[in-house]
Amino acid sequence: MHTPSALDAFFQPRNIAVIGASGDLGKMASRPLTYLRKHGFKGGIYPVNPKYQELGGFKCVDEIEALPADIDLALISLPAAMIPDTVRRCAAKGVRAVTILSGGFGELGTEEGLAIDTALRQVVADTGIRVCGPNCQGGVNLFDHVAATYSGALSSETLSAGPIALVTQSGVFGGLVFAAAQEEGIGVGFWTSTGNELDLTFSDFLDYAVLDDRIRVVGGYLESVKDDGERFVTALRKAREAGKPVVLLKTGRTDAGRAAAASHTAALAGSDEGYTAAFRKGGAVRVASSDAFRDLVAAFSTGRIPRGKRVAVLSISGGAATLMADDCSERGLEIASFSEALRNRLSTVVPTFGSVLNPVDLTGQLVADASLLEKAASIIIDSGEADVLSIFIGMCDGNKDELVEVIGRLARATDLPIFVTWVAAADRTIYPRIRTLGIPVFHDPTACIATVASMVEWVEDCALPAQPDIPAGAHAGLLETLRARPAGMMSEATVKGMLAAAGLPVPLGQLVRQPDAARCAVTEVGGDAVMKLQAVSVPHKSDIGGVRVGVSGEQAEEAFLALQKLFPEDAEGVLVEARVRDAAECFIGIQQHPIFGPMVAVGLGGVFIEIFRDVAIRLAPVSHAEAVTMIQGLQGYPILQGARGQKPRDIEALARLVQQVSEIAAAGRDTIQEMDLNPVFVQAQGSGVVIGDALLVRK
Repeated sequence: MHTPSALDAFFQPRNIAVIGASGDLGKMASRPLTYLRKHGFKGGIYPVNPKYQELGGFKCVDEIEALPADIDLALISLPAAMIPDTVRRCAAKGVRAVTILSGGFGELGTEEGLAIDTALRQVVADTGIRVCGPNCQGGVNLFDHVAATYSGALSSETLSAGPIALVTQSGVFGGLVFAAAQEEGIGVGFWTSTGNELDLTFSDFLDYAVLDDRIRVVGGYLESVKDDGERFVTALRKAREAGKPVVLLKTGRTDAGRAAAASHTAALAGSDEGYTAAFRKGGAVRVASSDAFRDLVAAFSTGRIPRGKRVAVLSISGGAATLMADDCSERGLEIASFSEALRNRLSTVVPTFGSVLNPVDLTGQLVADASLLEKAASIIIDSGEADVLSIFIGMCDGNKDELVEVIGRLARATDLPIFVTWVAAADRTIYPRIRTLGIPVFHDPTACIATVASMVEWVEDCALPAQPDIPAGAHAGLLETLRARPAGMMSEATVKGMLAAAGLPVPLGQLVRQPDAARCAVTEVGGDAVMKLQAVSVPHKSDIGGVRVGVSGEQAEEAFLALQKLFPEDAEGVLVEARVRDAAECFIGIQQHPIFGPMVAVGLGGVFIEIFRDVAIRLAPVSHAEAVTMIQGLQGYPILQGARGQKPRDIEALARLVQQVSEIAAAGRDTIQEMDLNPVFVQAQGSGVVIGDALLVRK
């Protein structure tokens, strides 16, 4: 099924104009003429240049106004200053869309470039014409023989179409990925270089690819989201709902990377943690390298997606098998535990000096007998005791053809996901031959297991329940109180008063301004108190000695007087609260991302949180199930479970609080800039949580 779209003009044009082509067919402006002919474009091709009668075997047109009436797409390679008027003329002629290959616009950061951007945006607004770019390399639809690009990746004589769509903000990188995929025998159906995204964005091209039944997976190279953050996340969700994975390689993970991205394709990257949170919210999978990007996209393109975590390993090498088992454990996968019945069946085919435990060691005998692989794999497949079959082969050049045939028969006999790692193959055609069987193949076992783990992670994320809508008017009282206050930071006592009114768990306590009141307050909270200096100018009180712990009624006046000596001019007094004992310390926070809006974070808390950075971050709001997943993903999660003889902590209560805070973040996106609850005391299982300290900055 195909739903008509404005982007049909890019991917399925009836006729194409090439504006700015010259007599040198090797130059950027003229290459599309060569590629469109070479790769079999079925429509008309019209070079526009008054200096030539013909170019590349196509009759030239003197001017835009002389073009036929049914031009869907124009590829433009002219100086930037000429582009706004050229696009306006194309629109007047009835051209539906243009791809601007030229650079020299806002990506330069110059006054002139920004002015041309503004003029071009006005043309788009006035005429409704759609624009890809500027500063891009065009696009490709190999299904329908459209090669509307100047990228050298199209120089090959034959190209393979496949169920992969690539959307890349970097043209050169996208071209390299496209070319590498073709070289590896990985078919790509669509590829788009989006450039500066003055009009059409990454999200638009993602939407288009997802709607095409020929596409199974979308791979994206992203420097920054250039349209609305919510629009981007919605596009990712549509892909997930359609059952089409999106694999993203995002640059700008570090300060140095963000600085480089700001000068490339006019990108302005926000905080990287926010991007990771947005990808998870939308159900996309993020990878950290171009190799991982290629491997995962290729694996998803087979349509064989694991239904669970149980991995069975068949290996020619015991050492490689052990390595893969370790990788599985580190990536959250399970080495399937074979039943006695399955082990007995395997013992009838595996050499006696091998192993029928998982991982299964087929031994070097596989070099001489390819049937070993087929027999053992068939037994495992028939058992139903594994969700994934991972095969490790190496140095089997003598019977390589027989082994490839075995892999092909296995693939045809089952829909169980099969992954092959083949190391040191002298015949490099082994890899594309296996890929044509619909089986992912790797050069490295660790890369293989990493790919499996990422696929399983995607399946698990898709299974999480959707975030329920926040009830209308939720947290209205808290937000109304906040809106009545001036912008800026608030003291702990003020914030806790609002949180308590909203039903969040804070300790019993009160703000006092006199020594005798401190003594009475300590007595009222049970005679074991925490006393804290309160001033907006001192958000981190412990840094200046502004906290007293374990204060009794007899010590209260002395403790108050000691804290009073530290009072700054804006001191509000001393907060006296019941001391919370025997609890793990966690952290919950709210932060506004410049593109994606409110985020919620949870992690192990205390004064060293910024050093250890054991924090999970998601876009707000989150469901209870998602909050639990966040907590379970922390490196310190075993502490909350009761590691090394500790009491198990109330993880459910912590998750409820994370969910509540996320809802406050979402409802207060226009009011709350940031909020820290640190520490949050997580008490013994069933005993709840208590907010130990709180900081809030109002927008």
